[in-house]
Amino acid sequence: MLSKIKTLTAWRKLFDGFKSVWRAYRILRSGRTGIPESADRALGLRVRSVPFALYCRARSSDLTTLLEVFQCGEYQIVTSHLVPPIETIVDLGMNVGFATAYFFTLFPNARYLGIEPDAGNFAMAQRTLQPLIGQNRASLHHAFVGAFEGWGSLQAPDGGATNEYRMVRASAAAPSTIPVRTVMQLCEQENITSIDLLKCDIEGAEIELFGHCFPWIGRVRHLVIELHAPATLAWLMEALSRAGADFECLTHHHRQPDTALVFLRNRA
Repeated sequence: MLSKIKTLTAWRKLFDGFKSVWRAYRILRSGRTGIPESADRALGLRVRSVPFALYCRARSSDLTTLLEVFQCGEYQIVTSHLVPPIETIVDLGMNVGFATAYFFTLFPNARYLGIEPDAGNFAMAQRTLQPLIGQNRASLHHAFVGAFEGWGSLQAPDGGATNEYRMVRASAAAPSTIPVRTVMQLCEQENITSIDLLKCDIEGAEIELFGHCFPWIGRVRHLVIELHAPATLAWLMEALSRAGADFECLTHHHRQPDTALVFLRNRA
């Protein structure tokens, strides 16, 4: 009972109004496993710092992700080190769009580009970020991101949540495959010449992506990346150096034994 009281007390500070607190509690009670609800049945939650609703599905990891970003401050230490101007933010592996929504509260005049391969998560991101999409402030792409264009499919680990899917390369297009886009393709399509902040959480595909990042890494001023084993900070710094980039590591936080959140700044 005491833990429930503490949770509700914290949520009253986070959410704007009892309705959002009650909806969050209903979603929490539904658990994180099973088949998530569709985007059109998701419940909108109002977080005090965000001027639009953040949508969460029952039986999904959406609420957990929201709390990590807005209550636990997953990216708070990152933003304190950013060097302005922050005009273009790219989110690789945007999940349901909550990191983009958080960055918007800090940089409301920036332009946003998001990439997400999972169709359900992509639909959720579209719904939450519709206010930005409607103002041509955000552009979303349903795709994987990789070092080489092609096709891929989603693979979920046993018991994995909706934010733990991994990319498996496919030999050809098929009804179940998803296009793989490169960062250069996305930059050229969206006319992006400089990326002030690149957020990357692509569940292990960073090994391929940053192993061949020479064509575009020079455009990136700040990088926040979740590394998944076997990728390590030492491996990432070596990969960036091989690509001719000179980044300094500002924060390095182990979230779990096999994952780490790293923030780097381009010295150039």
